Amino acid sequence: MSTLPSTPGPGEGIKPRVGSMMRLAWLTDIHLNFLDSAKRPQFLETVAERADTVAISGDIGESINIIQFLNEMEAILRRPIYFVLGNHDFCRGSIGKTRDHQTGHFEFDLTCAPSSKGAIMNRFILVTKIFLVLTTTAVAQDRPVPDPDTRPAKIWNRTGPLGETPTHVTDAFPLSDQENKGRWKTFEAMSDEFEGDALDPEKWTVGIYWWKGRQPALFSEENVTVSDGKLHLTMRKEKVPQQFEKEGYKDYTSAALQTKTRSSYGYYEVKAKPMNSAGSSSFWFQNENVPGWLTEIDVFEIGGKARGFERRYHMNLHVFRTPKEKKHWTVGGVWVAPWRLAEDYHVYGLEWGEEEIKYFVDGVVVRTVENTHWHQPLFLIFDSETMPSWFGMPEDEDLPSTYSIEYVRAWKKQSGRQ
Repeated sequence: MSTLPSTPGPGEGIKPRVGSMMRLAWLTDIHLNFLDSAKRPQFLETVAERADTVAISGDIGESINIIQFLNEMEAILRRPIYFVLGNHDFCRGSIGKTRDHQTGHFEFDLTCAPSSKGAIMNRFILVTKIFLVLTTTAVAQDRPVPDPDTRPAKIWNRTGPLGETPTHVTDAFPLSDQENKGRWKTFEAMSDEFEGDALDPEKWTVGIYWWKGRQPALFSEENVTVSDGKLHLTMRKEKVPQQFEKEGYKDYTSAALQTKTRSSYGYYEVKAKPMNSAGSSSFWFQNENVPGWLTEIDVFEIGGKARGFERRYHMNLHVFRTPKEKKHWTVGGVWVAPWRLAEDYHVYGLEWGEEEIKYFVDGVVVRTVENTHWHQPLFLIFDSETMPSWFGMPEDEDLPSTYSIEYVRAWKKQSGRQ
């Protein structure tokens, strides 16, 4: 394996350098299936910090998880990834099915040939057939760090009703772009129809590993369930374990879960019904691992039965720190719906672009914000919270209350072959 130079400092960026050698990480037999879900991102982030492009010469995982691992690499590395599949990548599957499954997710030609003994040839004869490309989005570190006090200047908010909404034709594309003019392709790592009676353990972690919830409600794993083709996050009035009371948690439990994969630019859509209580039903992104940065995108925070907030669709962008500025600031906005938001299911979307962030309700844009800071890969998060200083506390008679999500769908823009 090639020797890699030291990682640049915060704000310097990681990019191919004109007039100097590109840094290539050559990985082989990495067997990501032997790393747990917390350690895989750490490993990939280390690679991303040290290389401009990545070459993998086989044995990434097994056939049942190869697409998941490729999606994780695409989301976290965000560099050109060249790879071949080794013999272990076809374990628990077949050559044909693994090949077809993979080429159905990514735009490239995959060539695999069994040897005369039936074993899988995990090296190709010609260099031009060795490497396959995953086209990735722009690298956050490649962008210049905004100067202190830089804020989005271009912001638009809808006032009044949505007007005519798009007609749903297909689940394959965002509701706002049913003809797929944006050339969207499903991002499986963050898409889930919530079929069956349990979460997909390859996609989700129950709870938020760096947070126990907003006091007084404590996140409880028992409050996250899947049934009737939906994900449910419930808030309850109940005792919490005594050891958490000293941290301010008392008498209430709520719910949270996060994806196992981080992602950035793309389109993210849910069909959801908020809790019919003063608890907050939220859909947001946070916790990147780009040195010097901490940002957050709130697609919505809804107090379904909070007095005065029943129709208010809250959206927000947070910056907690950058390599040049260690100050928390936000760019929030509100759209006032003509209906009470907890009454029924509606489709909520976020188009996260490199230059602009757009918010959608039922396929119609309700807010746009210039993207000056939000370029880091983040976890997708759903949670229910108590917001005593904002929405007030829920009434006892409104509990338990449940925030339900019929689906979450994610897409990336197709950028063609390298």
